[in-house]
Amino acid sequence: MLTHAFRAFMALYFPDLYKQIDWSRRPRFLDKELQQAGFGDEPIGRLADKLVSVYLLDGREHWVLVHIEVQAQRDETLARRVLAYNFGIFDLHKRPVTSLVLLADDDPD
Repeated sequence: MLTHAFRAFMALYFPDLYKQIDWSRRPRFLDKELQQAGFGDEPIGRLADKLVSVYLLDGREHWVLVHIEVQAQRDETLARRVLAYNFGIFDLHKRPVTSLVLLADDDPD
């Protein structure tokens, strides 16, 4: 679903980044690159991980890692896991990545 609704997803949840993306150029979904970094499986609680290449309005190509979690309680390991994903992709592909996390619990913190 995230693949088909990526533009609407970004507009709704990450409007600041949405405004920087050149939507006249089609985003590329980099599932193979995500799997090569060792993050292609779906553990319990994780709905979707997507690595997407977009072009910004200034012409630069930019990689965005979208990590979606559904959890009922606070997870102290989340930040470390996202950092590991980000570094794993950077280390393998030598590309900086912006990590976006969408939590679907009811904790405002």
